[in-house]
Amino acid sequence: ARVAAHQNKLSAAVQRLIWTEAEGEGQGDTLKAELEDRLEIEVLDVEAFLAEPVEAQIARICAAIGLDVPPPISDRHGRDKPGDDGGGSGDPWRSSG
Repeated sequence: ARVAAHQNKLSAAVQRLIWTEAEGEGQGDTLKAELEDRLEIEVLDVEAFLAEPVEAQIARICAAIGLDVPPPISDRHGRDKPGDDGGGSGDPWRSSG
């Protein structure tokens, strides 16, 4: 059940990108078929498939089927990854004066 749910999450995310980038129905169908093939390969190692971050899997699948790799998903504070303060270097509370 966890594998199917994870696979569906990946499929939905990449299909949204296919819908955005595909130039015509034919290309979209081809990319969807390639996505399904890639997902079958991804689940061969179930432990790795479930352990790897979804964003990394989306990026790898997109690159493999010829889509632009999406930028990292930011959290609600604009940080791209844990530990990123979202405001560049230095103390985020530093005075501008």
